[in-house]
This record gives sequence, C-alpha cells and structure tokens, in this order.
Amino acid sequence: MFVYKENNNVKYLVIEEFEKTNLVNHCFSTRIGGVSVGEVASLNFGFKRKDTKENVLENFKIISKTIGVDYSKLTLTDQVHKADVYVVTEADAGKGITVASDIKEIDALVTNVPNIPLVTFHADCIPVFFLDTATKSIGLAHSGWKGTYENISKNVIDKMKVEFGSNPNDIICGIGPSILTCHFEVGEDVANDFEERYGKEYIKMYNKPHIDLTSIVEAQLRNCGVKTVIQSNICTYCNKNIFYSYRGDNHKTGSLISIMALKG
Repeated sequence: MFVYKENNNVKYLVIEEFEKTNLVNHCFSTRIGGVSVGEVASLNFGFKRKDTKENVLENFKIISKTIGVDYSKLTLTDQVHKADVYVVTEADAGKGITVASDIKEIDALVTNVPNIPLVTFHADCIPVFFLDTATKSIGLAHSGWKGTYENISKNVIDKMKVEFGSNPNDIICGIGPSILTCHFEVGEDVANDFEERYGKEYIKMYNKPHIDLTSIVEAQLRNCGVKTVIQSNICTYCNKNIFYSYRGDNHKTGSLISIMALKG
C-alpha cells in the first residue's frame, strides 16, 4: 500500500511493497516541504509552472536528499501525453537537471542501471511505478487520459520484456495518487471512445460522464500478466491541500513527481 512519510518537513508517499524489496529508493511527492511560493507553494517540480528555475532545482535537491538519491543523476522526461517509452542508460544520467536533455516526446522511462533516478511529472495524471524484482529493472509512466487510452502501461511492460528479459509475473506495479472518477468529467466523445475500447463498466454517469482511469490502468497491467498491483486510491482533486491538482486548482498549480532509482 501507499503510505505517507515525513522527513525534514518534506511529506511524501512510498509503496510498502517496494520498500520491503530493498531494491529501490522511490517516492511520490506532495506539495509540502519545498521553497516555492504563491500558486505553486511549496514543493513544485515543474519548470514550466509559475516558478523560478532556482526554486525548482532547490526542490529537486530537497527531495533527492530526503529519499537518498543522487541529485546530479536525476533523469527527466519531456512529457507530451503520448505513449512512448525510453530506455535510460548511464549516458542519460542528469539529463534535464545537470545537463541538457535530448529525451523528447517521452512519457515513460525504464532502466536497469543502478543509481540513476527516473522522474516523471504529474498534477492529476496517473503515476505508474514498475519494479521487476527478478531482473532488477524499473520503470515509471505518466499515464494521462491519452496515455491510458493508448495503453502506455502495456508499452512499458513490453519494453521491459524486450530490453531486460522481464517476466510480468515478477513485476510489482503501483498506481499513485491522481484524479479519480469522482472528478474526472469528460465529454461524450471521449467517453464513447473509452467505452468502445475498454467497456462501459469504466464509464460512470454523474451529470456528465466520468471515467474510472485507475481501474483501466490496473486492468491493462493485469492483462499483461502483472500479479501485484497496488492502488493508492487517493484523489489529487479531493486532496488539494496535499497535492497539486491541475483541474482542482483551475490550472494554476505546480507539478508533483514520481521518482525511483535502483540501489547500487
């Protein structure tokens, strides 16, 4: 299960099942414990938000120290709500933080190289964590509604199978805090597309249709053969005091991160 931790005034979540393996350092951030101010207060990681680069970099240093990963090797994505997966190697360490990045139009990262922290950005979109305990490889995905529709989670599993020889039975997955069904209202066209591809059981009718994205992601993972899927069941919109929420904050908000590194 996802559990809250607090260290040096920084609040974050970890997955207990990941912690028990002793294979990774990881977390999903909250908005609590950083140096940013105003609408992005306080632990904002978004360079494209209403914040200074200096504040964002300091927040990355704070979270790196808090969970015990190497700040200088943080590797970031250039997310565009697609479903492509990038294999991170030693040559990519630090891209987006300490060196310029050529990782473009990518919404998921995988690696089997120790001590390279992978990072994906979120502010309602679903964070998906992947840990293969047999091959000692990891992945992170930013599964927004477009990425979920295009099944980015399957793409991550497929990439891990090809690159690392992963067996889905050995992969533990976590689905972190995101906007849940209660607040994910969509138009009829999007609802119809999802119903056609994934079934009407994931469409919930309020005044307008809402989509149960996290249940779709879990089904996608289980259809790939993943046996252990941990749901946070935490809604970012409902908990705006703890998390940034793009919809809940009327687009005036910061960015959360998923971060994970294999231990050396």
